[in-house]
Amino acid sequence: MNIAKQLYQHLESNQEDSRRPHLGASLIGHACARHIWYAFRWAKNVTHEGRILRIFQTGKLSEQRIIDELRAAGIDVGGQQDGFAAFGGHFSGSVDGIIGDAVLEVKTHNAKSFAKLEREGIPARHLAQLVVYIHAVGKARGIYLAICKDTDAVTTLPVDADPELAESLFAKAKAIIFAPVPPEKLSSDPAFYVCRMCPFSGICHGAERPERNCRTCYCSTPQPAGGWTCDNGKGAITFLEQKWGCGAHRYLPPLIGAVEDACESGAWVQYQNGWIDDGEN
Repeated sequence: MNIAKQLYQHLESNQEDSRRPHLGASLIGHACARHIWYAFRWAKNVTHEGRILRIFQTGKLSEQRIIDELRAAGIDVGGQQDGFAAFGGHFSGSVDGIIGDAVLEVKTHNAKSFAKLEREGIPARHLAQLVVYIHAVGKARGIYLAICKDTDAVTTLPVDADPELAESLFAKAKAIIFAPVPPEKLSSDPAFYVCRMCPFSGICHGAERPERNCRTCYCSTPQPAGGWTCDNGKGAITFLEQKWGCGAHRYLPPLIGAVEDACESGAWVQYQNGWIDDGEN
């Protein structure tokens, strides 16, 4: 019996669906706006191998462990349920904790990443997330607490409120959420390091077919007051309905290109790349 293989297979078959109802604050600092748009539009349910899933779980366990340790050391950590929701709930997030007038953000790093953190400071994506939280919950500053998974070393870095940066990130989120077309590519070269590691690279640079669901369909629209609606007669569509889609699905043209042919009734369409949308393919 290969115990490790069996464990990994269990984790992989039971991993969470990556398609979240909202755009999370943890993603808004990503270098590529197109990546964020693909994630929000559910172009692909991103999955991971078992080993990577264990790494993610280690981060979650470490977060609660350090909070418990801080409390045991006499540090009052509260606010674990505090968060924000903007643009009808399409952009939201929740903090790891509140210590006095500061938002606490906990991140784990491997030894190489931890050493880089100590040399160069907080990674841009993590900083963006914390700045958004500070601004959204109305605190004066933030505390970035980093844990080295290899050595269990802990370090903290202070972060001041930055209203200008926060507002620009909220504006970025709004633009992406309500954009009917994907933003420009970060790079036209699929070998560019960010693109090479991106789960959406096959869609963005290659011929990978986006998944069929309401968010990849031109009939659906995120509403400013919250929720999504179908312009093909369904009206408001629930979170689960968005995942299911329907037989009338028609891709957003910018995702895969223009329509080449269609039957008179609209029961099927064929795109320029040869793909067919007919409720079955």
